[in-house]
This record gives sequence, C-alpha cells and structure tokens, in this order.
Amino acid sequence: MSATVGAQAIVAAERIRETLELTPVVLNDAEIRVTVSIGVATSVDPAATSPAALLNRADSFVYAAKEAVRNRVAGEDLRARDSAPAVVNPRGSA
Repeated sequence: MSATVGAQAIVAAERIRETLELTPVVLNDAEIRVTVSIGVATSVDPAATSPAALLNRADSFVYAAKEAVRNRVAGEDLRARDSAPAVVNPRGSA
C-alpha cells in the first residue's frame, strides 16, 4: 500500500469513526450512542488483486479492529513488524 494513499484512507476512516462516536442519534426522545469499527484497504495494497480481494482485505481489518476492543480503525498501513494488523486507538495512539 502506498504510504500516502494508505495514510489518507486511515485519516478519513478515523474522522468517520470519531464523528459517529461523538454524534448521538435521537430516537423516540432517547439518545443513542453509536460506535464503529472500520477496516481500511486500498487498491494499491499488493494483497488486493481484485475487487473481491480488496473487500476481503478490508473485512479482515474490521475483525482486527473488533478484536482490539472495537471502535477502532485497522488497516495495512498500520501493520506492526510481526505482521499482525495494527489499529488506531480512538485517543490517537496505536
């Protein structure tokens, strides 16, 4: 994954995640808080050789984010040296 493209995708996903977390939904006079886990893969990811592979890659990162206590962004650009998908912590630290 191109570092620039991957970094931009991660930043965009984190903004979406944070906006959802900070924006309550009002339903029948009740305020509901929503969180989301997001997997990020780009078409320049060498493992994403087709649209289906790209979706599978993003899906695997969603599960990595959920395993890291949810409400996270995970993607190839954040991989640690041990090849385990890394995640963005909602507070900004990986």
